[in-house]
Amino acid sequence: MKNTENARDKTATHRFAVGQIVQIKGGIGNRPAETYQITAILPPKKNSPQYRIRNNSERHERVIVQDLIDLAESTTATSNDILIENTFGKPGKPATISARRDNQVQEERK
Repeated sequence: MKNTENARDKTATHRFAVGQIVQIKGGIGNRPAETYQITAILPPKKNSPQYRIRNNSERHERVIVQDLIDLAESTTATSNDILIENTFGKPGKPATISARRDNQVQEERK
C-alpha cells in the first residue's frame, strides 16, 4: 500500500483548467505565439500532465504536456469577450447594429 501512496505523491497535478487560454512556450516554428483554449484535461504521460488545446484559426486540436504551455496574458481577448463586446458594445460605445435592432424590438414589445 505504501508503494501506491508514494506513486500518488509523485504524480504531477494539472495547473490549468478547461476553458483557460494558454500560449505555447516559444510559439510553433517561426509563427508568433498564438493563444489556445484548453478543451480537455488528459491523464499524465510519464508523470507530465497533458491537455487538449485548440486555436480558433485551426481545424484540429493538439495534445500538449503542461511543461510546454503558459497561461496567456490577460490582455488577450477570448471569444467570450468578443461576443459580449459585439452584443453590448464597448464601454462608452454602442453595440453592433444587430444588437441595437434587437433592443429596439424588445422596447417596442413593452
